[in-house]
Amino acid sequence: KSFDSIFSQSCRANEVILVEDGPLTPNLYSVLDEYCARYPELKRVPLSVNGGLGNALNIGLSHCKNELVARMDTDDIAKPDRFEKQLAIFEKYP
Repeated sequence: KSFDSIFSQSCRANEVILVEDGPLTPNLYSVLDEYCARYPELKRVPLSVNGGLGNALNIGLSHCKNELVARMDTDDIAKPDRFEKQLAIFEKYP
């Protein structure tokens, strides 16, 4: 649901960085493979060991090429117009 909410935004992201904070389950790898095949903007950053949230966030940010970054956790679900509304605010209040 989290991925689906990102990839169905009214204003689509041109990159989505997913940090794999340590080894995942075979089922999760399978799901990630499916999403990567469907969405070329999805980039995976695998970490060999779990380094914690702060470490994963910093590593993820280092892989972002855009000036603006929308962060989500795996249990977050974004409303379909989240990015559109956030960008409008940034444009109104640079």
